[in-house]
Amino acid sequence: SPRHAANHRAATAPVEEVLVTGSLIRGTQAVGVPVTSLGTDDFKATGAITLSDVLKTVPALFIQASNTPAVQGGNQTRTATLDIHKLGGTRTLMLIDGMRYPLQKQIASNYDPSIISALALDRLDVLPDGASATYGSDAVAGIVNVVLKRGFNGAITQARIGTAYEGDFNSQEAMLFGRTWDSGDITVSFEHWETAGLDGDKRDYFTTDFTPWGLDDQTSVRSAIPGIVSTGNPSTSTGPNCTNCYSVPKGAGWDYGSQSPAPTLTWAQLLANKGAQNEFNAYSIGQITNSQQRNGANVTFDQDLTPEISFFGEGFYSNRRVQLVSPAN
Repeated sequence: SPRHAANHRAATAPVEEVLVTGSLIRGTQAVGVPVTSLGTDDFKATGAITLSDVLKTVPALFIQASNTPAVQGGNQTRTATLDIHKLGGTRTLMLIDGMRYPLQKQIASNYDPSIISALALDRLDVLPDGASATYGSDAVAGIVNVVLKRGFNGAITQARIGTAYEGDFNSQEAMLFGRTWDSGDITVSFEHWETAGLDGDKRDYFTTDFTPWGLDDQTSVRSAIPGIVSTGNPSTSTGPNCTNCYSVPKGAGWDYGSQSPAPTLTWAQLLANKGAQNEFNAYSIGQITNSQQRNGANVTFDQDLTPEISFFGEGFYSNRRVQLVSPAN
Protein backbone atom coordinates (compact mmCIF):
# COMPACT_ATOMS: atom_id res chain seq x y z
CA SER A 1 0.00 0.00 0.00
CA PRO A 2 1.11 3.64 -0.35
CA ARG A 3 1.37 3.94 3.46
CA HIS A 4 3.69 0.92 3.80
CA ALA A 5 5.81 2.21 0.89
CA ALA A 6 6.24 5.61 2.57
CA ASN A 7 7.23 3.98 5.89
CA HIS A 8 9.74 1.75 4.06
CA ARG A 9 11.34 4.74 2.35
CA ALA A 10 11.57 6.61 5.70
CA ALA A 11 13.16 3.60 7.41
CA THR A 12 15.78 3.11 4.73
CA ALA A 13 16.61 6.81 4.20
CA PRO A 14 20.20 7.71 5.13
CA VAL A 15 20.77 9.54 8.43
CA GLU A 16 22.08 13.04 7.72
CA GLU A 17 22.81 14.20 11.28
CA VAL A 18 23.22 12.72 14.77
CA LEU A 19 22.92 15.18 17.66
CA VAL A 20 24.68 14.15 20.89
CA THR A 21 23.19 15.82 23.98
CA GLY A 22 25.20 13.96 26.62
CA SER A 23 28.33 11.84 26.83
CA LEU A 24 30.30 9.96 29.46
CA ILE A 25 33.47 10.12 27.36
CA ARG A 26 36.03 12.24 29.25
CA GLY A 27 37.40 15.22 27.38
CA THR A 28 34.61 15.48 24.83
CA GLN A 29 33.13 18.90 24.14
CA ALA A 30 29.52 19.56 25.17
CA VAL A 31 27.15 19.45 22.21
CA GLY A 32 23.68 20.90 21.86
CA VAL A 33 23.71 23.24 24.89
CA PRO A 34 26.04 26.27 25.04
CA VAL A 35 28.56 26.27 27.88
CA THR A 36 29.45 29.64 29.44
CA SER A 37 33.10 29.93 30.47
CA LEU A 38 34.33 32.57 32.92
CA GLY A 39 38.00 33.26 33.50
CA THR A 40 40.53 35.81 34.75
CA ASP A 41 39.36 38.51 32.33
CA ASP A 42 35.82 38.30 33.76
CA PHE A 43 37.14 39.03 37.25
CA LYS A 44 38.93 42.11 35.92
CA ALA A 45 35.92 43.32 33.91
CA THR A 46 33.37 42.95 36.73
CA GLY A 47 35.54 43.73 39.75
CA ALA A 48 34.49 40.44 41.36
CA ILE A 49 36.72 39.10 44.14
CA THR A 50 35.18 35.67 44.73
CA LEU A 51 33.87 32.88 42.50
CA SER A 52 30.35 33.54 43.77
CA ASP A 53 30.59 37.21 42.77
CA VAL A 54 31.69 36.51 39.19
CA LEU A 55 28.97 33.84 38.77
CA LYS A 56 26.35 36.53 39.44
CA THR A 57 27.05 37.81 35.92
CA VAL A 58 25.50 34.65 34.41
CA PRO A 59 21.75 35.36 33.93
CA ALA A 60 20.75 31.72 34.46
CA LEU A 61 22.34 31.62 37.92
CA PHE A 62 20.79 32.73 41.19
CA ILE A 63 23.46 33.54 43.79
CA GLN A 64 22.43 34.38 47.33
CA ALA A 65 24.17 37.52 48.55
CA SER A 66 27.40 36.37 50.13
CA ASN A 67 27.21 38.89 53.00
CA THR A 68 23.84 37.61 54.21
CA PRO A 69 24.03 35.37 57.29
CA ALA A 70 22.24 32.06 56.70
CA VAL A 71 20.90 30.25 59.76
CA GLN A 72 20.93 26.45 59.77
CA GLY A 73 20.61 24.36 62.90
CA GLY A 74 21.49 27.30 65.16
CA ASN A 75 24.77 27.90 63.32
CA GLN A 76 25.63 31.12 61.52
CA THR A 77 27.38 30.86 58.19
CA ARG A 78 28.24 33.29 55.44
CA THR A 79 27.98 30.95 52.49
CA ALA A 80 26.64 31.71 49.03
CA THR A 81 23.99 29.54 47.37
CA LEU A 82 24.66 28.23 43.87
CA ASP A 83 21.32 27.75 42.10
CA ILE A 84 20.68 27.49 38.33
CA HIS A 85 17.25 28.81 37.25
CA LYS A 86 16.36 29.03 40.98
CA LEU A 87 15.17 25.43 40.99
CA GLY A 88 16.84 24.71 44.32
CA GLY A 89 20.44 24.24 45.43
CA THR A 90 20.17 20.44 45.44
CA ARG A 91 19.27 20.44 41.71
CA THR A 92 22.51 22.15 40.66
CA LEU A 93 25.68 20.08 40.60
CA MET A 94 29.12 21.54 41.30
CA LEU A 95 32.22 19.79 39.99
CA ILE A 96 35.86 20.55 40.73
CA ASP A 97 37.99 19.56 37.74
CA GLY A 98 35.17 17.32 36.60
CA MET A 99 34.85 15.51 39.94
CA ARG A 100 31.66 15.66 41.99
CA TYR A 101 31.83 17.76 45.14
CA PRO A 102 29.45 17.00 48.07
CA LEU A 103 26.73 19.41 49.14
CA GLN A 104 27.61 21.83 51.93
CA LYS A 105 25.91 23.42 54.95
CA GLN A 106 24.65 21.62 58.01
CA ILE A 107 21.72 20.11 56.10
CA ALA A 108 23.57 19.50 52.80
CA SER A 109 21.42 22.00 50.90
CA ASN A 110 23.71 23.92 48.53
CA TYR A 111 27.19 24.61 47.15
CA ASP A 112 29.46 27.56 47.84
CA PRO A 113 32.01 27.87 45.00
CA SER A 114 33.98 30.51 46.92
CA ILE A 115 35.75 27.76 48.85
CA ILE A 116 38.18 27.93 45.92
CA SER A 117 40.43 31.00 45.81
CA ALA A 118 40.01 33.25 42.79
CA LEU A 119 43.76 33.12 42.17
CA ALA A 120 43.65 29.32 41.97
CA LEU A 121 40.95 29.38 39.27
CA ASP A 122 41.69 28.72 35.62
CA ARG A 123 38.07 29.02 34.47
CA LEU A 124 34.44 28.33 35.40
CA ASP A 125 32.29 26.29 33.01
CA VAL A 126 28.55 26.75 33.44
CA LEU A 127 26.10 24.38 31.73
CA PRO A 128 22.68 25.99 32.46
CA ASP A 129 20.56 23.05 31.33
CA GLY A 130 19.60 19.60 32.54
CA ALA A 131 22.37 17.01 32.49
CA SER A 132 20.76 14.21 34.50
CA ALA A 133 21.32 11.66 31.74
CA THR A 134 25.06 11.97 32.34
CA TYR A 135 25.49 13.10 35.95
CA GLY A 136 22.34 11.95 37.78
CA SER A 137 19.34 13.56 39.43
CA ASP A 138 21.34 16.29 41.20
CA ALA A 139 22.10 17.88 37.80
CA VAL A 140 18.46 18.58 36.87
CA ALA A 141 19.08 22.33 36.61
CA GLY A 142 22.64 22.17 35.29
CA ILE A 143 26.31 22.02 36.22
CA VAL A 144 29.05 24.40 37.34
CA ASN A 145 32.55 23.00 36.82
CA VAL A 146 35.42 24.71 38.68
CA VAL A 147 38.68 24.17 36.76
CA LEU A 148 41.83 24.74 38.82
CA LYS A 149 44.97 26.38 37.49
CA ARG A 150 47.75 23.95 36.56
CA GLY A 151 51.17 24.28 34.99
CA PHE A 152 51.65 27.86 36.25
CA ASN A 153 55.21 29.15 36.36
CA GLY A 154 55.86 32.20 38.52
CA ALA A 155 54.31 33.96 41.52
CA ILE A 156 51.42 36.37 42.10
CA THR A 157 50.55 38.32 45.26
CA GLN A 158 47.16 39.97 45.59
CA ALA A 159 45.66 42.18 48.31
CA ARG A 160 42.36 44.02 48.58
CA ILE A 161 40.70 46.14 51.26
CA GLY A 162 37.24 47.58 51.50
CA THR A 163 34.90 49.16 54.01
CA ALA A 164 31.45 50.60 54.54
CA TYR A 165 30.53 53.71 56.49
CA GLU A 166 31.41 53.17 60.18
CA GLY A 167 32.10 49.46 59.87
CA ASP A 168 32.18 46.26 57.84
CA PHE A 169 35.90 46.60 57.09
CA ASN A 170 37.16 43.68 55.01
CA SER A 171 40.53 42.57 53.71
CA GLN A 172 41.81 39.81 51.46
CA GLU A 173 45.37 38.59 50.95
CA ALA A 174 46.21 35.83 48.47
CA MET A 175 49.35 34.32 46.98
CA LEU A 176 49.91 31.97 44.04
CA PHE A 177 53.14 30.15 43.32
CA GLY A 178 53.86 27.70 40.54
CA ARG A 179 56.82 25.89 39.05
CA THR A 180 57.16 23.74 35.99
CA TRP A 181 59.88 21.32 34.87
CA ASP A 182 60.38 19.01 31.93
CA SER A 183 58.25 16.19 33.30
CA GLY A 184 55.74 17.95 35.53
CA ASP A 185 54.51 20.97 37.46
CA ILE A 186 53.15 22.14 40.81
CA THR A 187 50.86 25.09 41.56
CA VAL A 188 50.07 26.24 45.13
CA SER A 189 47.82 29.08 46.33
CA PHE A 190 46.75 30.46 49.72
CA GLU A 191 44.04 32.99 50.60
CA HIS A 192 43.12 34.76 53.84
CA TRP A 193 39.87 36.69 54.09
CA GLU A 194 38.68 38.73 57.06
CA THR A 195 35.48 40.76 57.39
CA ALA A 196 34.37 42.80 60.39
CA GLY A 197 30.71 42.95 61.34
CA LEU A 198 28.51 46.03 61.05
CA ASP A 199 26.87 46.95 64.36
CA GLY A 200 23.16 47.72 64.44
CA ASP A 201 23.56 51.15 66.06
CA LYS A 202 25.47 52.37 62.97
CA ARG A 203 22.31 52.45 60.82
CA ASP A 204 19.16 54.32 61.84
CA TYR A 205 16.97 52.06 59.68
CA PHE A 206 17.97 49.00 61.75
CA THR A 207 15.18 49.52 64.23
CA THR A 208 11.64 48.56 65.16
CA ASP A 209 10.50 52.20 65.46
CA PHE A 210 9.47 53.40 61.99
CA THR A 211 7.81 56.66 63.02
CA PRO A 212 10.59 58.82 61.44
CA TRP A 213 9.34 57.48 58.08
CA GLY A 214 5.64 58.04 58.81
CA LEU A 215 4.95 54.46 59.85
CA ASP A 216 4.23 52.67 63.15
CA ASP A 217 6.40 52.06 66.18
CA GLN A 218 6.68 48.28 66.38
CA THR A 219 8.94 48.22 69.45
CA SER A 220 7.64 45.68 71.95
CA VAL A 221 6.62 47.00 75.37
CA ARG A 222 8.54 44.03 76.77
CA SER A 223 11.74 45.54 75.33
CA ALA A 224 12.39 48.24 77.90
CA ILE A 225 15.24 49.36 80.16
CA PRO A 226 14.92 49.23 83.15
CA GLY A 227 11.39 47.86 82.54
CA ILE A 228 7.65 48.49 82.21
CA VAL A 229 4.88 47.58 84.68
CA SER A 230 1.28 47.14 83.59
CA THR A 231 -1.97 46.73 85.49
CA GLY A 232 -3.22 43.57 83.82
CA ASN A 233 -2.23 42.72 80.27
CA PRO A 234 -0.79 45.71 78.36
CA SER A 235 -3.44 47.46 76.26
CA THR A 236 -1.06 47.26 73.28
CA SER A 237 1.91 44.98 72.67
CA THR A 238 3.95 47.52 70.66
CA GLY A 239 4.60 51.22 70.65
CA PRO A 240 4.49 53.84 73.41
CA ASN A 241 0.68 54.23 73.56
CA CYS A 242 -0.02 51.68 76.29
CA THR A 243 -2.81 53.15 78.48
CA ASN A 244 -2.25 50.85 81.48
CA CYS A 245 1.57 50.84 81.41
CA TYR A 246 3.99 52.59 83.76
CA SER A 247 7.73 52.97 83.11
CA VAL A 248 10.29 52.07 85.73
CA PRO A 249 12.48 55.19 86.06
CA LYS A 250 16.17 54.96 85.38
CA GLY A 251 18.20 54.10 88.50
CA ALA A 252 15.35 52.24 90.17
CA GLY A 253 16.57 48.80 89.08
CA TRP A 254 19.59 46.66 89.69
CA ASP A 255 22.51 46.75 87.29
CA TYR A 256 23.59 43.43 85.84
CA GLY A 257 25.63 41.52 88.41
CA SER A 258 24.65 43.74 91.34
CA GLN A 259 23.39 42.11 94.54
CA SER A 260 23.02 44.97 97.00
CA PRO A 261 21.69 47.36 98.07
CA ALA A 262 18.19 46.37 97.00
CA PRO A 263 16.54 48.91 94.70
CA THR A 264 13.46 50.75 95.84
CA LEU A 265 10.42 51.55 93.71
CA THR A 266 7.20 53.20 94.84
CA TRP A 267 3.77 53.42 93.26
CA ALA A 268 4.16 57.19 93.16
CA GLN A 269 7.24 56.82 90.97
CA LEU A 270 5.32 54.61 88.55
CA LEU A 271 2.35 57.00 88.39
CA ALA A 272 4.72 59.82 87.52
CA ASN A 273 5.98 57.82 84.51
CA LYS A 274 2.77 56.64 82.89
CA GLY A 275 3.06 55.02 79.46
CA ALA A 276 5.85 53.09 77.75
CA GLN A 277 8.53 55.74 77.97
CA ASN A 278 11.68 53.62 78.22
CA GLU A 279 11.28 51.24 75.30
CA PHE A 280 14.60 50.05 73.94
CA ASN A 281 15.56 49.22 70.36
CA ALA A 282 17.07 45.76 70.84
CA TYR A 283 18.37 45.81 67.26
CA SER A 284 20.91 48.46 68.24
CA ILE A 285 22.96 45.93 70.23
CA GLY A 286 22.87 43.35 67.42
CA GLN A 287 24.73 43.21 64.13
CA ILE A 288 23.49 43.91 60.61
CA THR A 289 26.25 41.78 59.07
CA ASN A 290 28.41 39.27 60.85
CA SER A 291 32.16 39.04 61.12
CA GLN A 292 34.01 36.31 59.26
CA GLN A 293 37.47 34.86 58.96
CA ARG A 294 38.29 32.38 56.21
CA ASN A 295 41.49 30.61 55.17
CA GLY A 296 41.84 28.53 52.04
CA ALA A 297 44.59 26.73 50.16
CA ASN A 298 44.78 24.88 46.82
CA VAL A 299 47.42 22.68 45.21
CA THR A 300 47.71 20.86 41.88
CA PHE A 301 50.53 18.52 40.91
CA ASP A 302 51.44 16.67 37.69
CA GLN A 303 54.33 14.30 37.03
CA ASP A 304 55.23 12.06 34.12
CA LEU A 305 56.53 8.78 35.60
CA THR A 306 57.26 7.04 32.30
CA PRO A 307 56.48 7.92 28.66
CA GLU A 308 53.21 5.98 29.10
CA ILE A 309 52.33 6.65 32.75
CA SER A 310 51.51 10.02 34.35
CA PHE A 311 50.55 10.91 37.92
CA PHE A 312 48.37 13.88 38.82
CA GLY A 313 46.89 15.05 42.09
CA GLU A 314 45.04 18.04 43.53
CA GLY A 315 43.57 19.15 46.80
CA PHE A 316 42.14 22.14 48.60
CA TYR A 317 41.46 23.28 52.16
CA SER A 318 38.86 25.77 53.36
CA ASN A 319 38.01 26.86 56.89
CA ARG A 320 35.44 29.51 57.77
CA ARG A 321 34.81 31.02 61.21
CA VAL A 322 31.81 33.27 61.69
CA GLN A 323 30.45 35.24 64.65
CA LEU A 324 27.14 37.08 64.73
CA VAL A 325 25.51 39.07 67.52
CA SER A 326 21.92 38.19 66.67
CA PRO A 327 19.33 40.96 67.05
CA ALA A 328 16.71 40.20 69.69
CA ASN A 329 13.09 40.07 68.54
